[in-house]
Amino acid sequence: MRYAVISDIHGNLPALNAVIDDAKRNFIDEYIFIGDYYCDLAYPNEVVNTIKNIKGAHVIKGNKENYLDGLLNSDQTEWVYEQFAPLYWNYRELDNDNLQYLIGLHEDKKIQTPNGNHKIHLFHEPAFLFKSTNMNLLSSSKFAQKMIQENFSHEEYLCYVQKILSSDDKIVEILDDLDTDIVIFGHTHIQWHSQVGKKVIINPGSCGLPLDYDKRAAYTILELDESAINIRERRVHYNISDTICHTMKSQLYINAKTWCEIIFDQLNLAKDEITFFFRHVETIAKKKNDYSRPYSTTVWNEASNSWKSN
Repeated sequence: MRYAVISDIHGNLPALNAVIDDAKRNFIDEYIFIGDYYCDLAYPNEVVNTIKNIKGAHVIKGNKENYLDGLLNSDQTEWVYEQFAPLYWNYRELDNDNLQYLIGLHEDKKIQTPNGNHKIHLFHEPAFLFKSTNMNLLSSSKFAQKMIQENFSHEEYLCYVQKILSSDDKIVEILDDLDTDIVIFGHTHIQWHSQVGKKVIINPGSCGLPLDYDKRAAYTILELDESAINIRERRVHYNISDTICHTMKSQLYINAKTWCEIIFDQLNLAKDEITFFFRHVETIAKKKNDYSRPYSTTVWNEASNSWKSN
């Protein structure tokens, strides 16, 4: 069996199409999608329709899809928070069938390969299984901080990941107790894979919004036979300008301009900016002694304007 593992599309249809075309050229048998299909770029329905049309795909929800559950039964007259503007727009833009499809997805799934030799556990966020562990050292913001301190190669990062995982007794214990031999999750937008003991861990990175200093769309090919697990990390070129231009022409950009422009920077730099923007918003809020959460419009707008000027 040969699986294409795809995560964190974030509404980027050109990136998804490029990845699927590359997967077809690599004779993929089945597709695995592990969450965050919409939100930051302006192709929500197109992305969902593409996934729905792949027969036999394994699809779970991410944290973005979980937000829809909360919005579903809420009073839209209370949708006034600027920080949630991308979510509001996407919720209203999604066709009802696509909205219900995303809400109905499960948070995790286990796959048994046809020959019964391998079992795979899928979930979106590392914290689903690895709470209070050193897995948080592998976030996109930590990656950016580490890269700023000293430029490193992907191969060096894989060695770093191996060291982080294998030296954490709690991670080792969690993995040892699993009834699966392969664990797959996304969320961090950083592509890597590792083996701890007899367990293989895969993070395919982000198809639509990579944050590991490589702006090509990321996905991973998992090839399984009776005795071996083979992993191929793939990076695929696509037209980033098409994604940005389409989003700039959409109501998403009008409703959430600052957010979109930070996303555009992330597309072009493949570097975490959103985390640092939220730290900036928090700093503004504390200076104003404003402890309301979600952030007030006053705090959000002041933070947005000062972020742009810097």
